[in-house]
Amino acid sequence: MIDLSNWSDILIKGNENSISMKNNADAMMKMKYSPKNSLIFLHNHPQNTCFSEVDLRSFMTADAIYMMSVIGNNGRIFFLIKTDDYDKAASLVFYEKLFENFEGSSVKEFLRTCRKVGLKFVYGGE
Repeated sequence: MIDLSNWSDILIKGNENSISMKNNADAMMKMKYSPKNSLIFLHNHPQNTCFSEVDLRSFMTADAIYMMSVIGNNGRIFFLIKTDDYDKAASLVFYEKLFENFEGSSVKEFLRTCRKVGLKFVYGGE
């Protein structure tokens, strides 16, 4: 995690399937008390997958996180960025409706259409 106010970083360790900030007091404090859109959250997905449902919910609900990235071992990079038009409540409702209608492909459909709620999805690499 990178703090945009001073470019300091905090390393948060996890395993192949998850990360938890509960074991890192500095990370918890940053997430809880940092100003809106002041953090960048970068993490990897060793199996080269895109954002997970947990990633999306964490990103949408954490006011302090401005941008989140997922980096695969194959070099593929995915970014989600909150634009000036981002609406947290609308994004959560929008995703819930997609989840009801698209079940297994709700993440893919959300990323394809997330600009409707003020998010920008960018990918590249390989």
